[in-house]
Amino acid sequence: MKRYIIPYLILLFWTSVLLTAQVPKAGIYEIKPSYPFPYPIPQYSGESYHTNTKAEPYLDEKLQIKYALVSVDTSAKTVKFLFLAKNPEPYNGTVYGYAPKLEAHAGQYQTVMDTTIWGGDLNSGYDFRSIQMYAGYYFRIYPEQFFLAGTPRVQTDSLHMDKTVFPVITTRYQTVIYPISPFYLGNARPYIDIQKINVDSTSLYQNPDVASRKMNSIYGGEYVAVLQEATNWYEVEQVSVNATITHGWLSKEELQSGVWIKQQQHTDAYAFDVAWSDTTENDLESAVAQAIRVRSIKTDTTLQVIDRLGATPTSPVNNCIQVQDCNFDGYPDIHIMMFLPAGPNIPHNIYLYNPKTKLFEFDLALSEITSPEFDTKTKTIHSSWRGSCCDHGRDTYQYINGKLILVARYQEDCTHTKEDGTEYCYIIDGKLIKGKWIEKKKKKLVSEVYPEEKK
Repeated sequence: MKRYIIPYLILLFWTSVLLTAQVPKAGIYEIKPSYPFPYPIPQYSGESYHTNTKAEPYLDEKLQIKYALVSVDTSAKTVKFLFLAKNPEPYNGTVYGYAPKLEAHAGQYQTVMDTTIWGGDLNSGYDFRSIQMYAGYYFRIYPEQFFLAGTPRVQTDSLHMDKTVFPVITTRYQTVIYPISPFYLGNARPYIDIQKINVDSTSLYQNPDVASRKMNSIYGGEYVAVLQEATNWYEVEQVSVNATITHGWLSKEELQSGVWIKQQQHTDAYAFDVAWSDTTENDLESAVAQAIRVRSIKTDTTLQVIDRLGATPTSPVNNCIQVQDCNFDGYPDIHIMMFLPAGPNIPHNIYLYNPKTKLFEFDLALSEITSPEFDTKTKTIHSSWRGSCCDHGRDTYQYINGKLILVARYQEDCTHTKEDGTEYCYIIDGKLIKGKWIEKKKKKLVSEVYPEEKK
């Protein structure tokens, strides 16, 4: 066995290198004037080509972009980019924000090897026309470099035919232009996010304490690079167009542009407020729940801020936080409806109370259960769902050894049709019995399952 260990370790090492090779590094990138062309030179049979290549900036030189910020969130596999421009050009007569910076854009890579971000994958909040990009652009990232490139085009194209020989030799002379703007990592920084300031102005504090010295003021439309997220604070760096860094902390409370509205439901120890944008109390037509503030009832001090919520619940603005023991551990938790879809699959964000940290922590497993119903007597969670108009069911979950497990499912799948056009359903009844999933499946006509269809 020993003789296999070393080859196995070598294979494991190179596999890990290959799997992580394309994950970009976060930090400050600097544009470089030259870059090896990423395109092959086209060749055509029957002709001899004399091709000169020439590069030109892909980004408009009038913007005077020298640096760009890159953040990498490995948990969400999200990469964000922000170009620092001295002269952002107006689009539709509007200059972006107060600061000489362009809109940030983001893309998600599915695997560590798939890091090509095409135009369709960039978020809709970023308009490439604002920096005059060509129509055929694409965007490629590597561990310590990235570039934006356009479709190569022929600037000069002439044809020479030598008829003194047989067969006739045709020679084409051309110059191919490669629009490309390459950026190289100049200063590696552990940025996990790039955030836009959505309030008129906020203070950059020296320490995570409003009593500490104010380092600077940051205005609406500007961006900061996030180093880490604390309970009520963000540790950030404000980067100038010349890549000068100002380090500090931003208060999550001060970053909310909406009005804080006290919630009706509370626990014995905690009260809750929600920051709403574009709303007055009980007006939900255009309201967005931006953040949740957790306050101590005893001291009336802020203990936690859960921000970047983006929820549009249908409950009244003063009663959208629901208090419930969602994991049946004896501690009250909180949840909020995220939005109301067309079907019954209503998503909720669920935050479980952690008695050790005394914080409400987002729980992904529970939040992935649509339309949850919590039964404290049986300590089960029920979920009604619909896959389509003719496929729906009801799931039951339970905590087993501390893990959320699907223990039962009833499903009516009426999406099947026989060759003669007869429609039928599969009635599926599954249960977890002694750790093994047992499923019964019956086949019935749609008219048997839904007698009203006969009418």
